[in-house]
Amino acid sequence: MYKKVNAMEKKLKTAFILMCLPAILNLSLSGYLHSIPGGTLDFQGYLLGTILSILLSFFWIWQVKKSMASNPMVMLKVIFFGFTLKLAVLGLFVYGGYHVITFNRSYFAVAFLLGILFTVFIELWLYVSVIREKRA
Repeated sequence: MYKKVNAMEKKLKTAFILMCLPAILNLSLSGYLHSIPGGTLDFQGYLLGTILSILLSFFWIWQVKKSMASNPMVMLKVIFFGFTLKLAVLGLFVYGGYHVITFNRSYFAVAFLLGILFTVFIELWLYVSVIREKRA
């Protein structure tokens, strides 16, 4: 039992490291947009989308860590709840947050969806590997 828990924690750490890669890529693209003259709104939108996607990804990691010892169906519910939450936050920010903070919505959506797209693949990899680990 201890060996399985240790292997799952190792996979969770690997998922955390893999989720940092799209975050670093998006942050570097934000820096590039900041260096372009006249790209202030583009930079603000891209940076806001990047930060929001990073926060939601780390929130998902925290949820998975809490549900790691339970059965795979609970983890699947966490994945679907997390994805639904991410889409709801995207809609909230695009329609409601624009009136509070001025940013480019297109760049926000691109940064947010790129970050989420990469992390969804990592989430599914983690789920499949945990199922395989529990079957063995």
